[in-house]
This record gives sequence, C-alpha cells and structure tokens, in this order.
Amino acid sequence: MKRPLSVLALLALSACQGVVKVPTEMVQYPDLELSNDMLEFGELDLGDAATRNFVIRNRGDLPMGIEAITLREEGFEEHFTISWSPDEVSCPNGGSGGDGAEEARAAVDTASSGGGDDGGGDDGSSSDGGGASTNEDGYLLLDPDCELPIRVDFAPGTTGQMWGSVEVLTVSDKVPTDDDGNPERDPEFWRDPDRFRHVVMMSGSAIQGVGNIVVRSPTVDMGHHYPGESEVRYVYVHNVGDGELRVFTPTLDPSCSEAYSLNTSYMPERPLEPGEASLFEVWFNPVDTTAAFCTIEVTSEDEDSPSITVQAKGNSGYDPENVAPEVAIRWPQVGYQHRSPEPLRMEIDIFDLNQPADTLICKVRSMVDEARLADCTPDSASGHVYVDIPIALLQTGTDTLSVIVTDQSEFLSEASTTVLWRGLYPPSDDDGDGWGDDPDDDPLYVDCDDERRDVYPGAAELPDGIDNDCDGAIDEGSLGGDDDGDSVTELQGDCDDRDPDTYPGAMEQPDQKDNDCDGLVDEGTSLVDDDGDGFSELDLDCDDSDPNVNPAAVEYCNGIDDNCNFINDQAEPNDCVEIDTNPATIGGIIASQYAIGAGESTTLSIFAFDADGDELLYKWETGTKLTEEYGGLGGLDTTTAPTVTFTAPPYPEGMAEGEWPGDIFSFTVSVTDTNGNPAVSQSVEITVYPEVVQTEYENVLAAQATEEGGCSKSSDSQAAFVLAPAAGLLGLFAVARRRED
Repeated sequence: MKRPLSVLALLALSACQGVVKVPTEMVQYPDLELSNDMLEFGELDLGDAATRNFVIRNRGDLPMGIEAITLREEGFEEHFTISWSPDEVSCPNGGSGGDGAEEARAAVDTASSGGGDDGGGDDGSSSDGGGASTNEDGYLLLDPDCELPIRVDFAPGTTGQMWGSVEVLTVSDKVPTDDDGNPERDPEFWRDPDRFRHVVMMSGSAIQGVGNIVVRSPTVDMGHHYPGESEVRYVYVHNVGDGELRVFTPTLDPSCSEAYSLNTSYMPERPLEPGEASLFEVWFNPVDTTAAFCTIEVTSEDEDSPSITVQAKGNSGYDPENVAPEVAIRWPQVGYQHRSPEPLRMEIDIFDLNQPADTLICKVRSMVDEARLADCTPDSASGHVYVDIPIALLQTGTDTLSVIVTDQSEFLSEASTTVLWRGLYPPSDDDGDGWGDDPDDDPLYVDCDDERRDVYPGAAELPDGIDNDCDGAIDEGSLGGDDDGDSVTELQGDCDDRDPDTYPGAMEQPDQKDNDCDGLVDEGTSLVDDDGDGFSELDLDCDDSDPNVNPAAVEYCNGIDDNCNFINDQAEPNDCVEIDTNPATIGGIIASQYAIGAGESTTLSIFAFDADGDELLYKWETGTKLTEEYGGLGGLDTTTAPTVTFTAPPYPEGMAEGEWPGDIFSFTVSVTDTNGNPAVSQSVEITVYPEVVQTEYENVLAAQATEEGGCSKSSDSQAAFVLAPAAGLLGLFAVARRRED
C-alpha cells in the first residue's frame, strides 16, 4: 500500500541545473512487522508456567518510534506478563542499520509498557548499553532492519480458558515549526503510517492437573445361576479429574468365593487421560446354588481415594426375573388303589423357566404322617422322572401324596394325588378321591367338598377360589392367595407373595427387589441410575434425577453442585463456568490499514468469545456522514459479521483536487450473545487521505551536491515548494494522533 509524503523528502533538493547531476533514491517509511500475531500457550497444569516470544521488526528505511507495548485486556493481566531488554536488540543485516547512525537506537518506555519488569533492564529501567539509547520522550526507537524480541509469560492463577492481547503502537517525532509552518528540523523517527497499531493475540488454559477416580458400580449383583452356568459383569473405572490418573490392576480379596475371577485385559498400562474410562470383567462361575460373595479392590494414584472396594454377590437375595417352577403328576391319578407288592411308581413332569429341571429340588411327602417319601429330582433337563415309593412307606388306608418342587430362589410349586394302600374307599366318599365327608369315617380327615376330585384333605391348593386342602383357608400358597398378608395376591399383581413389602404401589426400596411390581428393580433408589447419566447414588451421583449432575459433569456457576464434589460452584473464582456469561472481545478492532486513500479499502476485524458457548451477534455502526452517503451501511460491505470491509468515499462532490484535506471516520462494533448479553463496545478510527497513500518517496542526496554551484538559495526555493503539501499531511497525522488519544 502507498504511504503519504514526509518532510524527509526535503532533506536536500538542488536547483543547480547544469552544474551537478544530483542522484536520487527511493526511501521507504518504517514498516512494522511482527514475527507472530498469535501466541498459543496450550493447556497447563495449575501452578505451571510457559513462555512464548515474538519479534518486532522495522522493515523500512527510516527509524521507527514505538510509543507503547502493553497488555490490553482487563481480568487476565494477572496471568500474562510481557518483558524485553534493550540489550537484545539486533540488526541482522549488519551494523546498527540506521541511516548512518552510530549505534542501534533502542530504548524502552517503562511507563507505557505496564511497569514492573515489563520492559527495560531487569529492574524495569531503560538502558543505554548494548547498542541502545533512550529518546528524550521515552519512546522506543528501532532503526531499519533492527529487531526487538518480546517475551510473554503465561502463569495461570486459576483454572479455565484465558485470552489476552499485546498492543504495539508506533509514534512519529513531533517536529517544531516556524512562524510560516515550516519544520525547523528533520524528524528523528517516524511511525508506520497506515498500520501504526499492531496486535498480538494470546490464548491459554489451565487445569488442576489432578486425576480423580470414580468406579461404577461399587455393588455388582451377578444374579442367580446354577453350577455349570457363568455370568460376567463389567465394572467401569472413570477418570473424572482434569489430570492423568494411573489405575493399578484390580485384585480379589482373599475372602472371595472361588466362584469369582477377574479379566483385567481391557485396563491400559498407561495412565487414564482426563475424562477417559476403562473397565474390567467380573466372572461368576458358581460351584453350587448357595450365596457367594466377593470384595474387589481397585487402587489408583488418586490422593483422595487411593482405594475403592467393589462388592460382588451371586445367588443371593431376591431374583426379580424368577418365576415359580411347574409340576404335574402323570401317575397315579387321584383315588388310585395300589394292590401290588411292588413299589408305587409315580410319573412326574417338572419344568422351570429360569433353570434346568435337573437343578430343581423335588420331594414327595406324605400328608398323613408328614414324612418325606422320596427324592424326585429328574436326572435330565427334560424334567420327566419316575419315582418308586416302597410300599413299606405307604400308609394303610388313604394317603395324600404331595410333590413339592423348589427352585434356587426358594420359589415352590405343589401337586398332589391320593393313594389307597390296603384300604377301601370310605362309605361317604362320593367323588372317588379316597376321602369321605362323614366324620365317622375318619374324624381327622374330612373331605370338605365330596363332589370335586380336586378337593380333599392335604390337596395341593389351586388358585380357584376353593379350599382345595380343606384347611379352612382358600387359595393359600397359590397364585390366588394372599400369602404375605399385604392384601394383594399374585393374580392381583403381587410379584412376590412371600414378601409383605412387595405389591403393586409399594414404595421402591434399594433391596434389589421389584417392590412396586412394575417390572423395574430399585428404580428411584440409590442402586439405580435413574437419570441415565451413567451414575447412581452409589456411584456418587448427588442428584440422580438430573442427567447434568454427576461426578463427571462440568461445574457451572448455577448454585448447584454439578460435579458432586460437595462444593457448590467451587470455592475459588473462575473454577465454575458461567451458564449465561457476557461475551468478551480481545484485542479491540484490528484494521488491516488505519490510513488509506480516497476510494481505497481496509478490513476491520473483532475477535470475541463466550465462555458458555452461545452464538454471537455482531453489529457495526459508522458516523452519520458515512451512513447517509452509503445508504445505511456507511461504506461497509456488511454490518453483521466479525470481519467487515470499509471502502473510503471519493472526493466530496464539488471539491477540486487539492481542496479536500482528507477526513477521519469512526467505527463501532457491538457484540451480543443470543441471550442478549452484551460485550463492551469497541471503536476505531480510520484516516482517509485525498490521494493514494505512498509507501516510499524520492530522496535527493544533498551530500553529493557541490557548494561551488552556489545553489543554497535555489535549494531553499525548491524546499519551500515541496513543503506545502507535506506539511498538510503531517498536520492530518497530528489530528489522527490526538483523535486516537
């Protein structure tokens, strides 16, 4: 881009035409260049620090003045510091690189660099040693081709994401003028005319850097299984901290049942990363149907919880999926008279939905003498079995034989039949079941309904609303009876009629039972993850009704202990994330050029962020004059984007060339999030000159002219001619400087 003329063009002009040929050269104004406009510090552990550097270079042909190198953003300045030393100024192209200067002119304005150690020597003062000198106004002077490295340190004091920026401002020498407005001397230094302001963005974050272990679930129920079956459960280990966590191989306590074993092949040998989870398997291979228990120890480098125990159990307690077995006596039929000296052969069918028939317990009992007559557990899973009852065990007369089948959850079913051995049917037996209804026949056993063959003393109770066993109770021990006294039968929906705390509408308890008979076990209790976030109360979920609250959740500034660490919103500032934060802008408005010519363009950009991730809305505004001339956009290509392009207006209508001195236009951007929360508005001014801004000018070398030509008067005349437009531009620069201040 072209840059404006300067009075340096008047260093020496010779009018001695025909006496000496005066050579000329093209000289470029200071051009500030940064080695990096973004410093990323990455993620640090709280307490650690990191250093990044950038270099300020003067790519022009004239000395450059630097007014200030400062941190801009409030709120993050305690985490970032900047410093530099004049001893580190270097001029890679040789010498001090300064238009004949004897040494590199570099000094530090300690007052404008933030104070403390932000500039100068180790004590913050300026220095004249090592190729550096101090301007009388305290400005940092950087000669052509010279570089100044700037050090930026990031030492976060709290956790979270942090942003910042370093602003570099260049400045021109204030040259006094005489009564006619002519400069009294040459400038000693210049600013970068069209990009006199540069910004280096910075970003970094800090974490606690501590691992935190959570084990799901600390209680493992292997269910009910018979020997020969196996079951596996998965235990998940989470690192919910923000640092690495080494988890050691889980181990079985020596007191564990031999039915348990572990598979830890899924556990990585390396530490778990923040937010990472792993798992191990718990295997259950029961050797019998008795209850089996085990304690598993999980150890880690978590200083707060170095050891966590997981309790496993199998074949213990209530099995919510279990149903009672079924049994049917195929032979003998009710009222059978056994007349052979051979044992009484019974044919029985047994079935269970949950376990093989040959794992059930089956017994044949006599109701008359209450003795166990035989074991009827089948040899195969088919459930079909023949049982021989020795005649010596049969009662003389009529006996009721009951077949009782029990599963491993102690659910039982019963079937019955009657057998006459060495006896006749009682005279009052009308239905042929071997029992009569006349007490004179047998006062101890009276058939309470002698017209039904399924009703007799000791019969298996059926859910039919009839007193089948003639004991005065109806349907007890059957699906139609209320056996636990909770006023609800199995036919009415009681899913465990042996437990008075289990019935439809009962309060669910953390007992691994379906207390309310809704098909769900322990829902709403500490044993179950009710909100679906992967954690139950036993997994340290402090609110199992809210999926956003659990040990792995983000802590928001909402008055709730989101991550269940027993500290609401954390005790330290910035340790919780605002759920409706105001957006923030970093670095102010950055322009590609702060000075342009009429009709030229420059881009304006604003960087903004919102900690809670809301979408951001942008609104750019310009002065009234630009708005009217450009129909509302004020010379901008858009007013709703983070980066816009401004095109300067041409000469004002009716003005001739040379009559318009240029103008300064201001721009403001407002940033809000979708919830209407605003950021602090930012403004910038753009200087517009009447002509294309020149980047270099023609410098006539007076040193190569001779005095014999008697050219001094002519040179003064030439100088006066060139000075007029140059002085006007310098005046406009001065206006721009005051407007910025």
